[in-house]
Amino acid sequence: MNTATIITVAIMAVALVVVAACMIRLGYKALLAEWAIEAITKAEKEFVGTKLGEARLAVVVSWLREKVPAPLRFLVTDSLIQKVVQVTFNAAKAGLEVLKDA
Repeated sequence: MNTATIITVAIMAVALVVVAACMIRLGYKALLAEWAIEAITKAEKEFVGTKLGEARLAVVVSWLREKVPAPLRFLVTDSLIQKVVQVTFNAAKAGLEVLKDA
């Protein structure tokens, strides 16, 4: 094998790993959204009252963090989980407002 072939194979291997990591991360975003709905519902029932949004969010992120398999935790960060939870919550809230206005 010459140097060019070795470099080409190495670049292809790195690209494959990056693509696989991105696919795992994107797939987990969708799964996290499903889990987020369940966790948000559970947190809403456990933390009744106003001004508890941050506490609810922290608990939901913690619950979802536990569901992520250990080998994937470096890909699915707490900030990603927070973003997914917030987007899911906003979408659910907007959907309820549409139904309420109908």
